[in-house]
Amino acid sequence: MDVLVASRFSKMYYPSSSEEVRDIVNIGRENDFNIIPMGNGTLVCDYLGEMVKPSIGLCLRKLNRVMEVNPRNLTVTVEAGITLFKLQSVLRNYNLWLPVLSTNESERTIGGMLAENARNYEKYGHKNIGDYVIGLEFITAAGLIIKTGGKTVKNVAGYDFTHLLNGSLGTLAIATKVTLKLNPQPEVRKTFLYNIPDFVYGNNVISTISKMSLAAVSYHMFQLTDSFELNYFSNAKAVAAISIEGSKSVVENHLVKLSTVAGQYRIGQAVINSCEYWDNYSTQYEHIDMKYKLAGSVNKKYLPQIIKLITELVHYPIGVFFDIGIGYFMIYFSKESDLKNAEVKISQVSVKYQMHISTTRLEIHPLYQSIKIKMDNMNCLFSNNTIFSLENCLIKE
Repeated sequence: MDVLVASRFSKMYYPSSSEEVRDIVNIGRENDFNIIPMGNGTLVCDYLGEMVKPSIGLCLRKLNRVMEVNPRNLTVTVEAGITLFKLQSVLRNYNLWLPVLSTNESERTIGGMLAENARNYEKYGHKNIGDYVIGLEFITAAGLIIKTGGKTVKNVAGYDFTHLLNGSLGTLAIATKVTLKLNPQPEVRKTFLYNIPDFVYGNNVISTISKMSLAAVSYHMFQLTDSFELNYFSNAKAVAAISIEGSKSVVENHLVKLSTVAGQYRIGQAVINSCEYWDNYSTQYEHIDMKYKLAGSVNKKYLPQIIKLITELVHYPIGVFFDIGIGYFMIYFSKESDLKNAEVKISQVSVKYQMHISTTRLEIHPLYQSIKIKMDNMNCLFSNNTIFSLENCLIKE
């Protein structure tokens, strides 16, 4: 836990069992504290609003055990404070893995990623973490320990409360144990890199690749600036990366196809292990000031136009990332004025190209208010978050 993160709270608690979490919640509720659950606190400050009343931090990093691995059913049950890196390390012993890729895997916890509904960087071929959850144990604001779902993939009896907490940022309840469905480890995972002169040229490359039948799990294209270092190419301006997984013969065959495209466009190429690509990508983007980030999504059929538009309209970015596979983009700026200027220009075409920009205030579904009041009628769980704050989504009658 970063000292600066911990300093934001009146007190930090580090429970080591579900019962301790329950007891802390009871104390917090009875004393009218704002209880802010977190894993390692990696992103919690990104969601902190103004401290309206004494707030206590509830860090679950000591709840980090693997409770059960079931290779036959392809499931695992873990405590919510376990990191993605530790979980994957354990699963490798069973030739299994949770097909979710994220930056900073050594710090991101399963519970934290579930609360955020963290985006899977290989979502083109896989899903977000919430889609792999089949069972939960969680603590309600009333101090009740609730178990939902089960340990088998086919457990579908009754109402599905298992995904209720997915993306709720710890505002409804606190997940303490999670059961996840798994995939067998692919035999080979490789990432093919192209040295792209610019995004317009990259559009042509990606267009050619999209017509191929590939066992791809991600299509990415991102800008490299002076602050970036990439060992695979010298003097690279941008990179297109296609990650492929499967049997050795299938992957090798597809790599030959991708190499042919590199020759066709006369651009540099490199083939690396996918884990090496992800380690490098994480390192590069962790150091960008997240305060000035413009993120959005677009209907994939309009992505070539958006790439061209962003190249023409957006000035002074310090990093640009496109997830070609799912139509997602992130643009980073060093100045707030550049961010606002880009937001205005891109917003002007958002309807035409079916775009959503995440800096625009999210509309909270009215159902959330009803659920929040039922589950946390004293508004003691993360009441000052910047997205699901109950005060920001009250229905005016």
